[in-house]
Amino acid sequence: MSIAKLHEKKSVVEGLEASSNLSKILDVPGKLIKPCVAIMLEKSFIKGDFTDRSRSANIIASEMKILGKEENLTLHLLSKWNEKNEPPLRYSALSSTVRTAYRYDYKYGCSNEYLKEFCFDPEMCPYNRTFYRKGNKYTDNRLFFKYRWPELLTNIEKCIYYLALVELERRRGIGAGGNIVASHRKIAKLAGIQPKYVGKGLSGLYRKGLIKYKPGIPRKWEGKSSEIQRIIPIPKPARELLLKLEREPNDYT
Repeated sequence: MSIAKLHEKKSVVEGLEASSNLSKILDVPGKLIKPCVAIMLEKSFIKGDFTDRSRSANIIASEMKILGKEENLTLHLLSKWNEKNEPPLRYSALSSTVRTAYRYDYKYGCSNEYLKEFCFDPEMCPYNRTFYRKGNKYTDNRLFFKYRWPELLTNIEKCIYYLALVELERRRGIGAGGNIVASHRKIAKLAGIQPKYVGKGLSGLYRKGLIKYKPGIPRKWEGKSSEIQRIIPIPKPARELLLKLEREPNDYT
């Protein structure tokens, strides 16, 4: 094996190990974490270098927001990371960077010149393969109406499915059917409902076959979070649901 191939293999291992380490810290599936960002979080930075401390902090914080992590957890994580920098950023500057990242919807993709410094290989990157997929007719949300789902779902289920989940997919750049890990508070805010109804709504969507769903558990930093994935192509309703709709149309409105 050539020196170049050995170097490439080591880089791939480094990226995947960094993703795995961060996955354990955040309690988030590793496939949702960009290896380049995970590597960045394990590195230290020197003032004046191209790999700037503030820019790195902004990218990491923006990714934490996309992963559904609360701002205070991100600040705590970056404070530990900042201790390795030479010299560390002032706490006021670091907290300001985190606030800015959470105020705006920054997205840093594979074409970003700064992230390329931490990329091991776009062809080998599982994030790149998994999330940068092109849409097709089966992700068209018109199927949601064609199959009469609005008539079959409760108002809470409709708000979660068609407002919150679609918006989370858009904000996190993962495409229709992407894996979402989000707090019930975040889902409730986007759906316009109270957090106490989120679990019930997700359970209903799961039973009706519209989503994959792993119920969350309370976590110190962000409250209750769940892992959710819309089933794409949007499935047709079960025959029993349609028959019940014909018999009792008012039950679903």
